[in-house]
Amino acid sequence: MSLNWTLATTGYEFSKEHYKFAIIIKTNPNDEFNTAVVTGNGQSLSLKFKHGAGSRGKQYAYALSVRPAGGTAFCEWVDPWLIS
Repeated sequence: MSLNWTLATTGYEFSKEHYKFAIIIKTNPNDEFNTAVVTGNGQSLSLKFKHGAGSRGKQYAYALSVRPAGGTAFCEWVDPWLIS
């Protein structure tokens, strides 16, 4: 299964920089998440999610990183959470 995010506004992109990549998984106790990929000229982010039996009903914290398209400065982290 994949989780996908698409930016709804133009002028911004998901970060591809290794030091502040587009997504950071804050809670990943069973290695449920892997292989994050930024595509679509920085407009889309895809993350593989195993969604194993032990993950159902659990909450996972993560943070997203975006910046103005072609820029070097980053926006503040977006800090949501997910319930599987």
